[in-house]
Amino acid sequence: MAAGTWQKWYNGTWTEAGIGGRESNMTPVTADSPTGYTAPENEYKPTTPGWAGQQVASGAAPATSPLFVMDVTYNAHLGLYIAEPQNPDQSGNAPQEIYATRDLSTQKWFKLGDTGTYTNASWYRWFLDSANGTSSAIVGGSFRAYCSYGCSTELMSFQYVNLTIDTDSPAQAVDTSKRYTITNADGLLLSAAPDGTLSGATTVTEDTGAWTFHATGDGSYTITGADGRALGVDSSSTAGRAWDAPLTLAAADSTDVGQQWFVVPATGDAGSVRLVNRYSGLALGMNGTAALTTPQRTWDRGSDAGGVSSVLTTVAAQTLTLAEFRPSPATPTAAPTQAPTTEPTQAAPTQAAPTQAADPTAAPRASQGPLASTGTNVLVPVLVAVVLTGVGALALRRRARRG
Repeated sequence: MAAGTWQKWYNGTWTEAGIGGRESNMTPVTADSPTGYTAPENEYKPTTPGWAGQQVASGAAPATSPLFVMDVTYNAHLGLYIAEPQNPDQSGNAPQEIYATRDLSTQKWFKLGDTGTYTNASWYRWFLDSANGTSSAIVGGSFRAYCSYGCSTELMSFQYVNLTIDTDSPAQAVDTSKRYTITNADGLLLSAAPDGTLSGATTVTEDTGAWTFHATGDGSYTITGADGRALGVDSSSTAGRAWDAPLTLAAADSTDVGQQWFVVPATGDAGSVRLVNRYSGLALGMNGTAALTTPQRTWDRGSDAGGVSSVLTTVAAQTLTLAEFRPSPATPTAAPTQAPTTEPTQAAPTQAAPTQAADPTAAPRASQGPLASTGTNVLVPVLVAVVLTGVGALALRRRARRG
């Protein structure tokens, strides 16, 4: 990143220079510490005498934060960003803690729970979506948590556990009882031709552009048209993961990861979303001639770099609005009993009408117990952990208590 193009998080804002600027020590949000960071007057200062341990002991610098060295992913089932930091307890006997935040721009992380009897001292970790086996950016309700170094036993330098974090109030990105138009920021609506070809159009009918979302139960959705066929990409080969892979309509199969989509809020564009294909991790985008899966963008591409190119080069092509499909009233004919012949159409909406997800973080709680015992009517996690080793498998299952 070029100097002057990025900032550090300090004292609650992203205003410090990326090079040479100050930075805050992030801390979990609790009732006693609602800011999520160490107060500036209590921060480490290079001019303070003494080595780190002495400064911490004297109160001149903060101790290692429970949020130290985090890996982060978006959990579509919860509608939250989740993270698994290194535990300050490096004995190897501490459980893996899981934290969450609604908004990365605020850095307010609260504890969801921990893995109970599964313990480690790892600092090198990453998430992986269980359904596609390739993506760490977005996961569903069940996912893998990988570990390198300091894993659950002295003999294990690499392993993963299967985790499930469930809740009584999962995120509801869309109302599955309604039909929607899918419109990008260029004003084009996703339209299906009779032969199944998909593209952007300025108007759609009930047959060509009314889409229904079906929840899979773990944060993703299948999307079907008026004829019941599902929108997706070919998941039988890696070609379905390529940039500009064409969208297809095929017989609906809720187990086909190529037909599963994550509905992800578009950062900085209230009411807009991106539809991210679960198989490829690419976003649905369209122009007047095609609808494709394309790399997620936060800026328009000015020129090709190294010859790498994509058909859709703008943010607008993939920034989408979901609006309820409302057929236009039929036009009556001269004969009162004759059915109207005019097919209703719907033009691109001029204002977003998204369905807001339930907010499971409305009352962030202070440090909670193991995921298996954090009963609450806001978030009731359930953990399933399977630790893979070279000689066998250890299954740990813990179930939530109702608070």
